[in-house]
Amino acid sequence: MYLHRDYRKTIDYDFETNTYKIIPYNKKFDSLTLGYADILNGRFLAIVVHNKIPYLVTDKVQIPLDDIKLDLKSKDIDEEILERKLIIKKGFKVVDTVEYTINKRIITEQVMYTEMAEVEDWDFGLLLINIFNDKARLKRYINIINNGNSAIGLTD
Repeated sequence: MYLHRDYRKTIDYDFETNTYKIIPYNKKFDSLTLGYADILNGRFLAIVVHNKIPYLVTDKVQIPLDDIKLDLKSKDIDEEILERKLIIKKGFKVVDTVEYTINKRIITEQVMYTEMAEVEDWDFGLLLINIFNDKARLKRYINIINNGNSAIGLTD
């Protein structure tokens, strides 16, 4: 599983123990779990497929995608820093929250100077919200993962 925004590194993720290690891109994986992942403020967050079932995974929970609801709260800290809170629900119960910050200036510059880039290319929480709010897009991501393509890189 590749890390969001840093294609020089990968995640070797063990679904059974819900543990991961970051390894160089050219190292062999011990695990066969495929997906998209990121580390947000020290917290592991991923979409994975295990035994043909798609899950949203954090370092605390593993939830099948059909049971999940996501919400993203944002608050400006100052001109440059945006605080985010990704709220993960199973039904109506909050099962985890992932809080992180984003440097708005850096993201704005990246989007301005990178062809075909969008803010979600640098904000994995926003990417997840956008994917989960578009069922066709979510299905495409799951199909990509199932086909063994999981190229996403590290933001932290």
